[in-house]
Amino acid sequence: MGQLNIISRNIRTAFAKFLFDKKERKLADGNYYKSEGILDVLKFRSVLFVIHDDRIGDMIISTIEFREIKKKYPNIKVFVLCGKNGKETLKYNPNVDEIFEVCGKFCKDLKIYKRLREKHIGILIDFFEFNPRPSHLLFLRIINPFFLIGFSKKNYNTYDLSIDENFFDTHMVNRHKAVLKILGIDNPNLDYDIFFTQKEKNEAQKYLDKSGGKIKVVINPFASSKHRTFKYEKLRDLALRITRTQKCGVYILCPPYNYKSIKNIEKADNNIIAVRLNSILSVAAFIKECDIVISPDTSIIHIASAFNKKTIGLYLDFSFRQEKTDIIWGPNNSNAVIINADAQNGKIENDINNIDNNKIFNKFKEMI
Repeated sequence: MGQLNIISRNIRTAFAKFLFDKKERKLADGNYYKSEGILDVLKFRSVLFVIHDDRIGDMIISTIEFREIKKKYPNIKVFVLCGKNGKETLKYNPNVDEIFEVCGKFCKDLKIYKRLREKHIGILIDFFEFNPRPSHLLFLRIINPFFLIGFSKKNYNTYDLSIDENFFDTHMVNRHKAVLKILGIDNPNLDYDIFFTQKEKNEAQKYLDKSGGKIKVVINPFASSKHRTFKYEKLRDLALRITRTQKCGVYILCPPYNYKSIKNIEKADNNIIAVRLNSILSVAAFIKECDIVISPDTSIIHIASAFNKKTIGLYLDFSFRQEKTDIIWGPNNSNAVIINADAQNGKIENDINNIDNNKIFNKFKEMI
């Protein structure tokens, strides 16, 4: 059955490529346009960024490009096609002219693609690295940009320019530098941007006032998998070590479904505070006012990097893999350190809970 699914998928992909993977694109006046792969940015009035996954960290890093393009080409409109989390992250970003939110279901998103077609997009930058699905090729055809830039797409006609560098062992910012170079922007500022309002500041302040600790320490114990999420006892032990050894307030970020268990840890010490905020921008406002961040989740690590916070990033063991995720999604921050789990060449589970709290606590003590 698995082999039949692979064959079926390959047939669909080949058929979609035949239908939609065309070099020529039809213009609004009925004529056809064919790019020769040479980009003159000043000919165009808009650039659309297509950020496929709905990861907050991706969007925070992408703010480098939005800002640097606006600095060099202030008259170019910057559009972003993304999911709900990405839209929330960019809500107040002055370098983005319009955000188009998609849900990932082609039929529902079709209206968005048609709206973008009406914008007559000049340059489209597609960050999807893999072979595009049939629906992906189709939505690119619907949007119909004048110039399409992609990653590892040299075998596709619809892309006017393909960036084919190997980014498996280099930080994500280098992908954005590669795009900016194509757009005529050298030596860009690689700082991230996060913008929020007084509303988010006020929400954050309610928690900041609760602890008497002079040093404010944020622990984010949750990530997208159980292997990157603190177990209860490990979290409790680390929080208590920090509060009992130093004059610190420990703020534990938690989603609603884990709030009760974190409240139990809060009872162990007055300087441990369970923090439940309503949006990622409120979390950013909170982190900006704190001193040290400890997290296995890269979204929080990137937020901390935006404010150059002292950060301890907890990562899995990627030493035996070609793709070095801890480097690609590492903190772009000179005040940050990474501690990797050690799976001992597969002898033990690759899990951040196997990182000894002594090692984390010793790094913390070096920072204060």
